[in-house]
Amino acid sequence: MTRALFVAVLALLIASPAFAQAKKLPHAWPPVVGKEYPKLELKNSLGKTVKLIDFKGKVILIKPIGMGCPGCNAFAGAEKKGAYPGASFQKGIPSTTKIFKDYGKVKLSSKKIVVIHLLLYDTSNRKAPTVADAKKWAKHWGIDKLKNEFVLVGDARYINRASYNLIPGFQLIDKNFVLRSDSSGHRPKDNLYTKLAPMVKVLLKERAKRRR
Repeated sequence: MTRALFVAVLALLIASPAFAQAKKLPHAWPPVVGKEYPKLELKNSLGKTVKLIDFKGKVILIKPIGMGCPGCNAFAGAEKKGAYPGASFQKGIPSTTKIFKDYGKVKLSSKKIVVIHLLLYDTSNRKAPTVADAKKWAKHWGIDKLKNEFVLVGDARYINRASYNLIPGFQLIDKNFVLRSDSSGHRPKDNLYTKLAPMVKVLLKERAKRRR
């Protein structure tokens, strides 16, 4: 599926009545820079519930993902591994690992960093992904073999305009669980290469506030 088709399908989805009837979330959505990140509690690729707040104290990189999104597949490393089955990828976009190595001068494999693949749409770009989808996504990209990289499954409540606007891209959370930089969506607030990626190194040096 091409990027243009992906955008067109999601645009039609947003306009549908079912889209507007998504169940209410227990927290504010979408995340806002300068404020605490929503305390997501979602299933991972193994079917276990994960509380994002449990990673507080580390730098967290969120990757909002539509499994059929060409940009998301490119960031995941499709130029080397090929796109996820049923999807295509946008050529010329380097993998996340390469971007942060070249522009952030950091290795995402660091124990002080957690990388979250936040799956919001399945490959049809119409429905929420399943745990089975997440397991396949993790296996395709080799995430299941990494210690600090995880896949979380957004449920039907996240099928909304706010989620659509986050794809593709990145959000960066500091050690105090505050969103510090946002380069998500087709019109990102922050430049990925000149602001968000270089900020990782800065956040790693900052101290986390003691929990009360």
